[in-house]
Amino acid sequence: MSELSLWLDYYDDIYSDFDSRHYLRRRISEDFLHELRMAKKYKKERATDLLLLLPQDKREDESEKIIISSLKDFFTDQFRNNNDKYRKK
Repeated sequence: MSELSLWLDYYDDIYSDFDSRHYLRRRISEDFLHELRMAKKYKKERATDLLLLLPQDKREDESEKIIISSLKDFFTDQFRNNNDKYRKK
């Protein structure tokens, strides 16, 4: 078990540039997902933790709590959708 880590410049790097809604409702960026896939591709071990690294002066505790919830919901939904597709096959 290992961790997967990515450096971000801003929290907005996680979300689509075209979506101006609040973090809880914004769409996850395809670029962000692509970078996650690429980072995962070069890991030999199974990644169990995702670490998003941001400069200290850009961090905001309240935003991080919301983003954690948003990402957890997104990945849980993705898992359920893919699991349902797999079971149907």
